[in-house]
Amino acid sequence: MTKNSTRIVRGENWKDPVLNVEFIWLPALEFWVGKHVTTNAEYRAFNAAHDSGEYEGETLNGDRQPVVQVSYEDAMAYCGWFTERLRDRNAIQNGQFLRLPSHQEWTVFASCGKQKEFPWGDEWPPIYGNYADETARRKYRDWEHIAGYDDHATVTCPVEESGANEWGLWGVGGNVYEWTFQAGGTSCELRGGSWTTCQKEYLRINNRYPREPSTRLLNFGFRPVLVL
Repeated sequence: MTKNSTRIVRGENWKDPVLNVEFIWLPALEFWVGKHVTTNAEYRAFNAAHDSGEYEGETLNGDRQPVVQVSYEDAMAYCGWFTERLRDRNAIQNGQFLRLPSHQEWTVFASCGKQKEFPWGDEWPPIYGNYADETARRKYRDWEHIAGYDDHATVTCPVEESGANEWGLWGVGGNVYEWTFQAGGTSCELRGGSWTTCQKEYLRINNRYPREPSTRLLNFGFRPVLVL
């Protein structure tokens, strides 16, 4: 991967100098993908009143924790708002815009162009990420968890602590489910797993979780992409 550029250049990573949102150029998709899922601080630049809430006394609302309690519709509204800000600053050209990834696109960057069962590989338990773990089990006595796995996070963790894949994307498959859409925009799906997930079948790359676009839950977030 190339170094970040202060302007958007095809083939180079890019960091927005105002919101500090980072995007990774992926040759396999020929567009940019958010290095992290959107954080509370980034989302509150769009909706200052948003509160991701808490779970059993643990906050989900830290600035660098992923934004949750957002629907597909909320996420797309954020992408539209961000696009207009970039256009106002002449940071992007006509025809470039932010949106959510399709489920096929999510599969590409979750698998890093390889055949593997889970975002981290084929082994079990996970080797990185944020899933239902031993730390959460110690706090919540009835918590279903992955035996022998501990990422030391009870709820959502800061996006920089969620584990990077081979393409430099953090939190793919864990921390929060990520909103996507089916090709043609016919329906919405969550991909990956989250801090509440422990079941193998839900953590497989090919798992798809259809939900209504207005649904908001404490483990639903999103990762924008910037397309040409």
